[in-house]
Amino acid sequence: GRGPVATMLVLSGTLRQGDILLAGQVFGRVRAMLDENGKVIKEAGPSIPVEILGLSDVPAAGQEAVVLADERKAREIALFRQGKYRDVKLATKQAASLESILEQMTEAEAKVLPLIIKADVQGSQE
Repeated sequence: GRGPVATMLVLSGTLRQGDILLAGQVFGRVRAMLDENGKVIKEAGPSIPVEILGLSDVPAAGQEAVVLADERKAREIALFRQGKYRDVKLATKQAASLESILEQMTEAEAKVLPLIIKADVQGSQE
């Protein structure tokens, strides 16, 4: 097991092994980078696709990542974003929960349709 692996494209600057990376709610130190051929590389310049190992989790598809100087700061920002995301998700869930919508409908209008959503990756499901 390599742990969470993120595939990223370097847009500007140089990404080096050991850099602190923050991508949305995910952070971590770049433990290793692999190029498109699966070979370990020490740094990657602009327009270079790399697989990154060492993050706390897999970032969401399309998420932009930034390099920070301090791991403590990256952890604080990630935890803040996780809390903010959780609060927004709970507020949305409470505002438009399925039960509240069904309560507003009469029994004749309400129909239950069980669904199972399957996806190969997180981005497809979203």
